[in-house]
Amino acid sequence: MESLTSNGMSRLREPGLWRNDPHLERYVVPGGGAIILELHSGDELTVIDVEGCQIGELVPFNCNGNSDPEALTERITYPARGFQEILGANHDSRSSLMSKLRSWDYDLDTARAIRLFSRDSSSGEQDSFVSQRRVRCVICAPGSPMAVDEQTPPTSLIAWVCRAVRSEIMEPALPEPLAEPRLDFRISKCTARDYEVREGEYVQIIDVAGRECSDFMVFDQFFENAYIIADSNHGFKMIGVGELVAGELMGSPNSLLEPFRMSRFIEGKQFPVSNSPFPWS
Repeated sequence: MESLTSNGMSRLREPGLWRNDPHLERYVVPGGGAIILELHSGDELTVIDVEGCQIGELVPFNCNGNSDPEALTERITYPARGFQEILGANHDSRSSLMSKLRSWDYDLDTARAIRLFSRDSSSGEQDSFVSQRRVRCVICAPGSPMAVDEQTPPTSLIAWVCRAVRSEIMEPALPEPLAEPRLDFRISKCTARDYEVREGEYVQIIDVAGRECSDFMVFDQFFENAYIIADSNHGFKMIGVGELVAGELMGSPNSLLEPFRMSRFIEGKQFPVSNSPFPWS
């Protein structure tokens, strides 16, 4: 058998790449919730029941705010009861859904739905549609909280959109913020930045174009005049580091402490090299 040789550690060839096919979009419909997406003429929509046994509803609206299922199919349509239940429920997606629907001034009372799947559908079952004109579609995965003696929780659906017009690659639409943001900034590829999060605040991190791997490190905040030595239970380490720290506080910094400084994360030195003869450095 021939032996395999490696030329070195694996690494990213080109960091910050766009997704494999920029004209193929993937959306997740949360169980018990709904999403809204826009289709243009010729776009293909495929909805997948990933786990099976999840009923779905597809509710299209035209540019005038009227229900328009005929833009996607000639199948029989039904009153959008699942959609109405989600609008009246306390689900995470309800607030952003309602804000978009109000801004578009759509007639929700007469909405008609295309039924997707059934209570006994198989996992991986899918349904596809080709749009005949521009529509905005609400895709729902209705369901109630599961009772303790049942095994029927609402589960997620996956929606794929293949765009018919191969237009110039644009930045994809970003999800709505969790709340009115206090800070809103972008971190360019191959860079990092720090920011302060206050007690009770949420952090929402968005992978704008996809295929980006990122580290998220959190450090507690202390007073500026406090010096912290965080280490394991090896006593000889603490004695040695403590002596160096004492010298640094008195104005004599030592290069042996460089691998331990938190500033190395901002400087991009996540894997420092130490030539110290001491085992604790």
